[in-house]
Amino acid sequence: MRFAVNKDVKSFRQYLQFFNRTEWIDDEYWILGASVESANGELLAYGVLYFNNGHQVNNLSASCLGNFYASNSEAATILLNRIFEISVKIAPVIIGPINGSTWSSYRFITEFHTEPFYLEPANPPEYNRYFKASGFTDLSGYCSSVINNAGGFLPSSHIGNLDYAFKNFDADTFDDEIKKIHLISNTAFKNNFLFTEINYNKF
Repeated sequence: MRFAVNKDVKSFRQYLQFFNRTEWIDDEYWILGASVESANGELLAYGVLYFNNGHQVNNLSASCLGNFYASNSEAATILLNRIFEISVKIAPVIIGPINGSTWSSYRFITEFHTEPFYLEPANPPEYNRYFKASGFTDLSGYCSSVINNAGGFLPSSHIGNLDYAFKNFDADTFDDEIKKIHLISNTAFKNNFLFTEINYNKF
């Protein structure tokens, strides 16, 4: 197997496209792309190493590994071990999977009770084993679920009497509505773990 590093985001995108893989890669936090190929040029694993100044774990800066793909455990081990060797020169901690920030795809599903729904990750179960076998440990976790909203929207009880107003999205004033959602999102999520502010154009 052959391990390779690509430090140019444009050429790494083209590299993935050659294998019919299209990935959202966050240019803002990009450090490098890494891949593992078989002797006959088959793409076996790849990932992107990012650095986001807003990511800290126990007051230590952290790089992050995202856009992870692996076809088997051997290729995953090679990729992850080599990424560790590179990432320790950038920051003392590495977290993953996270594609640059929590505004993009991040985390693995560890328990599957339903089919993945909108905006939920859809990783193969073995990805969790690959990461843990290479030294990753659980950093944070949560539970998400789907609810039946046929009866209409009801604000959750923790909102209380904080003078919030709720209305339907107005597609006729799309840009204005998105600007409001951008402001609300940056404000509402600012205390969340691993939060970094997102600018309007990127949002």
